[in-house]
Amino acid sequence: MKKFAGVLLAVFLIFFLFAQANAYWEAGHLYQVYYTPAYGPSSTPTCEYAKDLGPIASLGTSVAVDLPTVDGSVGFFGYDGSTEYYFATTELLAPKANKNMASGFSAGFNQIMTYYSSLDTDADGILNNGVAGNSGSYWVRMNSSTTPGQYAG
Repeated sequence: MKKFAGVLLAVFLIFFLFAQANAYWEAGHLYQVYYTPAYGPSSTPTCEYAKDLGPIASLGTSVAVDLPTVDGSVGFFGYDGSTEYYFATTELLAPKANKNMASGFSAGFNQIMTYYSSLDTDADGILNNGVAGNSGSYWVRMNSSTTPGQYAG
């Protein structure tokens, strides 16, 4: 019986840890992204940082954010996995939303979540080591080049 209880406890702990690891970087959450400005001949920023602000449904009408005190750009985005899309940027240009952008936005969102999940190895919902030029980055999928908010090109 003790052996069975030990196995059961081990299975529970594995399930619990796996569930915790998947609590961030998923649909239904709002995300804040900060990326450094581009310097030199490249127009791509070098670093990307992100934070999971929590489930959209529990945020209410206001959201507490940490705005950086250094140069860079900030963006917010979220997707409920069905019909609601959220996007904001501190860039001077932003897209006009229309229904044709929905598929590009959700595809870009999914690629960003996969990229962020792979980098956030401690599963704390904070990303400190993103590369803005990576194909799964927010910069490439949502806000790149001369068309901020292009929603995956």
